[in-house]
Amino acid sequence: MINIKKYLDKHKITFLAENDICNLPLEKLVDEILKIGEDAKTLSTLAEALRANGELDRAIHLLEKSSRLIQISKTYHILGKCYDEKGYNSFEKAKESYEKSIQLSETNFTAICDYGKFLMRHNLEEECLTQFRKLTEHSQLVVQHDFLSKLREAYQKLALCLMRKVKRAKVSPGQAAREQRDTGEAEFYLLQSVNMTCEMKTKPMKALMYIIRQLENENIAIPECLIELQHFQNSVSYTLTKLKQYLTSRQYELAYTTACIAEQRLYPSEFTNELKTLILEVKLHAAANRVQQNETTVHFITRPLFDSRCRQLISRTAENSQQYAAQDIDVLILCDNENEESCQKAKTLKEICIEILVLETYVNTERCNMADDSANFTILEMKSAKLVLLLNNVGDRPGYFQVILEGYREKRHKMNTRMLIGLLGEIWNNEVMPESPAKHLGNLLNPEVCMGLDRENAIMEFFCFTIGENWPLL
Repeated sequence: MINIKKYLDKHKITFLAENDICNLPLEKLVDEILKIGEDAKTLSTLAEALRANGELDRAIHLLEKSSRLIQISKTYHILGKCYDEKGYNSFEKAKESYEKSIQLSETNFTAICDYGKFLMRHNLEEECLTQFRKLTEHSQLVVQHDFLSKLREAYQKLALCLMRKVKRAKVSPGQAAREQRDTGEAEFYLLQSVNMTCEMKTKPMKALMYIIRQLENENIAIPECLIELQHFQNSVSYTLTKLKQYLTSRQYELAYTTACIAEQRLYPSEFTNELKTLILEVKLHAAANRVQQNETTVHFITRPLFDSRCRQLISRTAENSQQYAAQDIDVLILCDNENEESCQKAKTLKEICIEILVLETYVNTERCNMADDSANFTILEMKSAKLVLLLNNVGDRPGYFQVILEGYREKRHKMNTRMLIGLLGEIWNNEVMPESPAKHLGNLLNPEVCMGLDRENAIMEFFCFTIGENWPLL
């Protein structure tokens, strides 16, 4: 890559990104750059430009030279695409290159997506499903890498693979249950794909029509859930009726998709209290349904709800919150480092907050200096206030809770948190506290419950506690 920049500097050419080299004239360009030097990154970048120009053999030659210098995921990814484009006779080499790319970097989500599509073109449904599930099972990482479009595509391809399987399967009594399960899973993935479109702030109906055209091209019957969405009407009465209908029939993902479409297509002034309450109910049920199915995209629902509830409270005390120069986090868990049970509970709670709800969470087992100066901290909400009250005897004040953590060599670290949870003995056992953590967290931190059928209810009970709602919904 350094050699490409030297060449561009020499000829007074500027470009914004590495891949823009593909837009430059290729006549003698490659040879001129290679005269300067042949580092692995330069070879791979030039090979990508050659591949885009249809010069596959020369691209493969440069990529193989690059791989002999250093093995990087990108090189094998481009090599896989080159062999893929060469045709069926290069199938094994393409497959081997894609797999090597993913082996070198499990977070090369573009390579995973391309490999899945490659397998799908060769009708290898089971292997294709494995690759696309890698994207959906690591949705948080995919989103952090700004590959939301890849996640949306993964859901579309997963659904299409499953529906192809159902279409090709021979009808037999023993396979009926399996086909029904695959069909239900495919419909779930199709709805997830539409939901991803809403997350990307693009037009969901356009995405819906694209999915329908794909199914029609495969001669696959359009699922009823997509037909329902296709006929969505921009009215409050229609939205209310449909959401109530889907909740009653426990079609939670369809209800959530309908709610997402309504939030994009209805005017803000049209959202009555009844509709807002119903949409919140839909989102909570959809989150519980995803937890039950071990679906990793729960955070697309929970994170915005947590933010919106906290933002409403913080906005009331903007002046108080702005005066503190401290780290902002979502959840602070206090526990006793000398109590093994307390530490284990804190660890479990932190994992759930981070991995499922995607709340930035910190566990503190050190000494907390909270009672010395009541002006140094405020409390976000009543539920947190009741927890903190047992620790520092400070009254209720809306806003942030700021705690000063005393660390190594008396260094003090200030932290603003939106939610405080204490797992100290006096908090668990205090009988006068109306909103006892034992009530809200007891089931969640009980291994027998959390591993059983009530896991999603335990998680949702805790999450609703953080946003000030009740679970189960009344």
